Amino acid sequence: AMLFSNEIAAQFTYTQNFNTNNGSFTGDFARFTGATTCGGTGGAMRRNIYSGAATGQLISPSVGTSTGGSTTVTFDYKIANWSANTAGTGAGWGSFNVQYGSTAAGPWTTVFTVNGSNHVTSGSCASFTTPSFTPPAGQLFIRFSAAFGTAGDYYLNFDNISVNQLAPPTCSGQPNAGTVVSNTTSGCSGQTLTFSSSGLSVGLGITYKWQSSPDNSNWADIPLATGTSYSTPSTIGLTYYRLVTTCSGSGLSNESNSVSFSGVSCGSVNVPF
Repeated sequence: AMLFSNEIAAQFTYTQNFNTNNGSFTGDFARFTGATTCGGTGGAMRRNIYSGAATGQLISPSVGTSTGGSTTVTFDYKIANWSANTAGTGAGWGSFNVQYGSTAAGPWTTVFTVNGSNHVTSGSCASFTTPSFTPPAGQLFIRFSAAFGTAGDYYLNFDNISVNQLAPPTCSGQPNAGTVVSNTTSGCSGQTLTFSSSGLSVGLGITYKWQSSPDNSNWADIPLATGTSYSTPSTIGLTYYRLVTTCSGSGLSNESNSVSFSGVSCGSVNVPF
């Protein structure tokens, strides 16, 4: 059976505390400094949200290049009455979503929502970590998207944002070899042979190479044949094929069953009138 290593290394970590500048965040939040930031010093980002300004967006720059690892977003926030920004806002303020996307314009996928059910009603900052999510490969952007509810005139504050992505677990142990099948076992030379495989190991660190043999004993790699399937024109004579699956993490390989094709020359046939 295919095994995976227990050790998972950090793929990237992005942090922003807004103490120097706005960190190239965009949207309609503004940086401020002073005693009402999370921690009482440095900088943070905030937006006044009320019935006349019922939405707010805080959009990160690219926080890193994802390769599909497990990701979390940790952040400090508070919702406090305008304009002192010290007293916690009561029920009815609304909600905000933590989202990710592959560009600063989205499209966006929501991974966590703060609303009346989990909001900490206090003039002090609270810290949240989102459930883990797996973004696709490519650039990763984070957005905080807020919506006014039914009551309140408040600042929504964000500070100390951290995005952490773990590298996917790499393979270990001996991989599964799978089963190879062919579209045909005999016929004319020059026809297309197609070999496919099933039940083999897949994942990070798994590589493949097709091999051929004249006697099912002495094998040679087929150049550029490194997928889970392979097509080639047939030749005259008997040839065997198999797929070798390798785990780079352990260096171990496994070979599939072999399949054969017997090719003959099929010349033109003269049909009498």
